[in-house]
Amino acid sequence: MNQALPGGNRRLLVYGLLGLIILASVLGNLYWIQVNVVQLGDDASSHLTRTLKIAAELQEPSLSALLRSLTITDFRPPAPYLAVQPFYWLFGQSMDSAQLANIFLMALVLIFTFLLGRYAVNSGVALLATAMTALLPMLVAMSRLFYTEALVTLCVVANLYFLLKSERFSRRGWALAWGLSLGIGLLAKWTLPIYLVFPTLIVFWQA
Repeated sequence: MNQALPGGNRRLLVYGLLGLIILASVLGNLYWIQVNVVQLGDDASSHLTRTLKIAAELQEPSLSALLRSLTITDFRPPAPYLAVQPFYWLFGQSMDSAQLANIFLMALVLIFTFLLGRYAVNSGVALLATAMTALLPMLVAMSRLFYTEALVTLCVVANLYFLLKSERFSRRGWALAWGLSLGIGLLAKWTLPIYLVFPTLIVFWQA
C-alpha cells in the first residue's frame, strides 16, 4: 500500500478494500443461490442428505445426541454437516440454508487469507492474495455448491496462520489455536494432514 499515507488512513484503506472484496464475494454467492435451482453433483446431494440425518438427530439437543451425530456419517467426517446446523435452526431446512454455511466459510477463508498474507509479507500482498482467492473459479464453485472443501480450505489457511503466529510453538495461545484448527480440520477431512505436514515439520525442526 502507499507508504505516503498516514498510518491510520492506510489501515482504513486496507480494511476498506478488504471489506469490499469480502462483500463482493458474499453478495455474488448469495445472488447465485437465489437464481440457481439445480444442485449439481451426486456428492453434493449425498452431503446434503447427511446434514439432514444430523439435523434429525439433533432435534432434541443433548450431549448424547451430539455424540451420536459425530458418528452418524460413517466414512465421512461430521464437521461440514455440523457446521450447517446453525443455519438450519435460523433459516429452516433447505438447500439454500445449507449453502449459506459455505458462503459464511468462504468469507472466513478470505479473512484468514488476508491475515496470513499480511503476517508473512505485507498488507498489499495480502489484499492481492485475498482478491485472487475470492476469484479462484474452483473455490467459488465449491462455495456455491454443497461440498466440504470450503471448511477444509478454511482449516488449512487458519492452521498455517496459527502456525506462524505461534512463533515455533513458543506462544501458548496461538499454539492451542493451531491444535484446535488441526482437530477441526481432521473432523472435516481425514486427509487434511497431507496439506500441513511439510510446513509443520519445518517449524518443528526450527524449534
